Amino acid sequence: MLKIEIRHKNENSNNKYVVVNDVEDIDSYYSDRYYPSVYIYNEDVENILTSHSFNEVGKFFSQMKFSYVFNWWESTIRFDVITNDYFENKYPAIRIDLHIEELEHWAKPWSIESVAKQFETNVVKLNNKTLKYWQDEEGILNGFGVEYFPENDLTIIDDELETVLTLLENLAVETNRDLLASIDNNSVVTFFQFPNESKTACKQYLLYFAQFLADIGVDADTEIKEELQQTLFKVIPTDKNQSLEQIRQALSVYLQAPSDNTLSTQFANNSDIAIRQWEANIFHLKSQLALVTSIIQAKETTIEMLQLSNYQYKQLLESHSDSKDKNKEDIIKGIVTVDKFETKGLTINIAEIIRRLKRTIGR
Repeated sequence: MLKIEIRHKNENSNNKYVVVNDVEDIDSYYSDRYYPSVYIYNEDVENILTSHSFNEVGKFFSQMKFSYVFNWWESTIRFDVITNDYFENKYPAIRIDLHIEELEHWAKPWSIESVAKQFETNVVKLNNKTLKYWQDEEGILNGFGVEYFPENDLTIIDDELETVLTLLENLAVETNRDLLASIDNNSVVTFFQFPNESKTACKQYLLYFAQFLADIGVDADTEIKEELQQTLFKVIPTDKNQSLEQIRQALSVYLQAPSDNTLSTQFANNSDIAIRQWEANIFHLKSQLALVTSIIQAKETTIEMLQLSNYQYKQLLESHSDSKDKNKEDIIKGIVTVDKFETKGLTINIAEIIRRLKRTIGR
C-alpha cells in the first residue's frame, strides 16, 4: 500500500517534494499545475513506487520521471512513466529517452542522426506491437527512443521496466554493431560476449590469429577492444583485394580448433614452429578455461566454454564471394570447402591446415 505526502521544500518556496511510505526524496520535484507529476531522484523512493502497479501509482501521479545510467548506452537514460488518462496518448506507457548528452565530447565515427535512424530501423524490424520508435518534435538532438505499452494498468511497473529494458539493450547493441559494420567494408568485424572470468584468456587466443593467418599465407592486422560490454575483434587484410570470406572461414576454423579432440593426434610428430606455437596457444587457452571452470564450479559447461564460437559472436559482414557453378567451392583452397546443398556444409581439412602451417626463421 502506498502512502504519499507532498511537502514544501521550505517555508518561503513553492517548490514541493514527495515522501513515499515515510521515505523522503528531498531532491524530487512535484507539480500539479496541469496534472500531478513527479521527478524522482531517490533510488529507494523509485524502487517503492515501481514495485506497485500503474493503477496504484496513478492514484497519486499521472506522470512519474526518473533516470538511470547503464553500461550499454552512451548517456543517462530518462524514463517517463504514464499511469492514467491525463494525457491524450495511450496509457499505461513508458517513454524512454536516449538523449545524447555532452555532444561536444561525441567521438564516434558517425553522427547522432545516424544513430537515431539505425535505431529506428531496428525497432521497426523487431516488429513488436508493444514498442514503437519516437523522437522529439523539435529534432533528434532533443531526444529519441521508444515508447512501450504494457497490456493494462494492473501490471507492476518494475516488471514492465525489466521487459522493455531487455528489448532496449538488445536494440542498442544491435544498432552499435550495424553502425560499426557500415564503416568497416574492408575488414572482418566480429563481436564476442566473453564471461568476465575467461575474457583475458580468450582475448589472448584471439591476438594470435594474425600469426595464424600469416602462417597459412594471408597477411592481415588485427585490433581488439571493448565496445559496449562486448569484445570487438577486427581483422584488416594488408591486401585490399584479399577475400574477406577467406578470413571469415579461417577465423571459424581457428575458433573451433580448441574443441577438436582430434587435433593433438594430428599435431603429433610435427615439429614445425607454426604447429608447435598454435598447439601451445590452444593448450594455454584450455588450461585457463579449465581453471576458470573449476573456480566457478560449472562442470557442465566445460566443453562449451572451450569452444570460442559458442560465445555469441556474430560476424558482421556477409559473404561477397563469387558463386560458382559446381556443387562445392573452395573458400580457402584445400582447407575449407562449402557444400552448397547442405545447411551445415562446412568441410574443414585440418590435415591440410597442418601441412600448410609452415614458418621460416625470420619471417
